[in-house]
Amino acid sequence: MGLPVEQTELPQAYPLSELLEHIRQLVKSTYDGTYWIVAEVIELSHSRVGHYYFTLGEMQDGKVVAKVQGNLWAGVARSVMSEFERITGGKIEKGMQLMLQVRVEFTPLYGLSLTILGINAEYTLGNLERLKRLAIERLQTEGVFDMNRLLSLPLLPLRLAVISSDTAAGWGDFCQHIEQSGISHLLRIKLFPCIMQGAQTTPSILAALDSIYDEREDFDALLVLRGGGSRLDLSAFDDYELCSHLAQMPLPVLTGIGHERDESVADLIAHTRLKTPTALAEFIVRRVEEALTRLFDVEEGIKTLLSERREEAQEILDHTLLHLRQSLYSLTLNETRRLHRLSTALSIPLRSLSHRSETRLHSLVGSFARTAHRLLSNEKSQLATKQNRLTLSVRERLSSGNYETDRCRDRLTTQLQALRPRQTQLLEHLETVAKTYDPTHIMRRGFLPVMAEGAPLLSVNQLSHTTTLTVVLPDGKATAEVKDILPEE
Repeated sequence: MGLPVEQTELPQAYPLSELLEHIRQLVKSTYDGTYWIVAEVIELSHSRVGHYYFTLGEMQDGKVVAKVQGNLWAGVARSVMSEFERITGGKIEKGMQLMLQVRVEFTPLYGLSLTILGINAEYTLGNLERLKRLAIERLQTEGVFDMNRLLSLPLLPLRLAVISSDTAAGWGDFCQHIEQSGISHLLRIKLFPCIMQGAQTTPSILAALDSIYDEREDFDALLVLRGGGSRLDLSAFDDYELCSHLAQMPLPVLTGIGHERDESVADLIAHTRLKTPTALAEFIVRRVEEALTRLFDVEEGIKTLLSERREEAQEILDHTLLHLRQSLYSLTLNETRRLHRLSTALSIPLRSLSHRSETRLHSLVGSFARTAHRLLSNEKSQLATKQNRLTLSVRERLSSGNYETDRCRDRLTTQLQALRPRQTQLLEHLETVAKTYDPTHIMRRGFLPVMAEGAPLLSVNQLSHTTTLTVVLPDGKATAEVKDILPEE
């Protein structure tokens, strides 16, 4: 026997198409007009027939908080897109924030979407200006706005890192101007190729800046080149993140972005801003040429100064040598005279000393002999009177007297023998000194006496251009005339 089944009443259900149709009618009746909205382009594509398909969204704190499909049909796309390009100078790209005129659409098959009827290009330009102003204010607040301009640009910036597109006309113009300058062989230029237009400009340049930072010791400066473009094309150079990295680079940043009417934030934070890549090339060339010219001028100045100093030193040396020769001649002459006087003065005392020594020796010998004879006579006399009693005593005294006499004689002989070698050695030394300072010997060494009108030449004050000089040589004399007189300053 089975259990009873409870019968439950099912809820009322609608077909999906009926619900969606109801929503469509509700949307149509509620949002039956056109609206202006502000949204960011998250994705963008187009078909062959000219339709544009947008994914529009709103970002908050880096996250998508709203997203919807937007369609710009070919019928209006041609006029809307051309008008946008005419005003902004560029095309719509992913990442742009746009002001769009839309109509809300809802279909059961495709759901909610927005049909784009127009795009306010002036808003885009205004928004770019707003973002630029915000970037400048933020850089100033963070204290990095003027940081790069505080760096010193080398006088000879020869090692250059370049950020540009390798296919850009601006890069080609830069290279051509450098090649035609005549200094290209002095420069070492390394290109870091980047995307310079569109949504990928900022990440591409940031990647290049990281590479340049790793090689910063190899470069003197960083150059950023772009061959012009519309305000929209150059909007990446107002990007806060990009300009913050440029401002804090440890290398001086030089820009040649090519925007004639306005300055980008990158221009404002750069160390040096030029209008075009060609102008930037000319700036580098001129700076290098001016530095080289200054270096050449300094080199010539140093050569001239060294030449002048060499001439002055030669004059001083010549004057010093002349003064030294005169001083040496005067000194030699004076010393020769002094030695002659000393030799003359010493010869007489030495002869007198030798004669006195011999005389004194003979006198001493005679005195001792006489004394001994007298003593002997006395002793003999006493011996005669006391012959028996004092025989032994007299003999001892006579023996003692003779012994003392011999000792005195031996001492005198020893002293005289020691005195003679010393006197002889002194005489030999004096003869050697006299020979050393002999005028003939001195003249053979190159120190020649010069006589002016018969008197020794001791000063330039003795000279005139009519003075006749006599140079005394070991084997004769020579006569000379005075050509120049150079007193010591």
